[in-house]
Amino acid sequence: MKKTITLLLMLVTVMGAAAQSQHSNDIKQRLKEVKLQELVYRLKITDQQRVKFVPIYERYSAEMHKVMGERQRTTRPKTSEATAQEMKQRMERQQQGQAVRMKYIDEFAQVLTPEQLNKLYKAEDRIQQKLKARAHHKKGKRADKRSRKENRKLHADTN
Repeated sequence: MKKTITLLLMLVTVMGAAAQSQHSNDIKQRLKEVKLQELVYRLKITDQQRVKFVPIYERYSAEMHKVMGERQRTTRPKTSEATAQEMKQRMERQQQGQAVRMKYIDEFAQVLTPEQLNKLYKAEDRIQQKLKARAHHKKGKRADKRSRKENRKLHADTN
């Protein structure tokens, strides 16, 4: 009986983790799609251009993701040396990102007009900033909600 319960608990835990991972992947995929749609809209890409642009942009995006990596949530470094090391790593990733951008300019130039090409990276940066601001805003709301709960609890304890 204990083995069965233990096995069921492990199964539920694994299934929950798998579902959460799938949900996270679904969200990431949806964000990529929305970002691409926004770029197509902002750059006023025609249907004919879109057929050529999308595969190039998907390769570019995957390469940028590989170079820049996932944003890691870490605690702040405790020493100046650790901070300096983190800054160097961030700058190296930025340099690698610039190299990827330069690599793809010629490919994008074969598909986009000069006007669209000039707007491409600016539009991409703006979209990325919007996504970060939105994530930061949601994170702030969660923190505010926790603070309100803590204040209510503190207030209830003092009464």
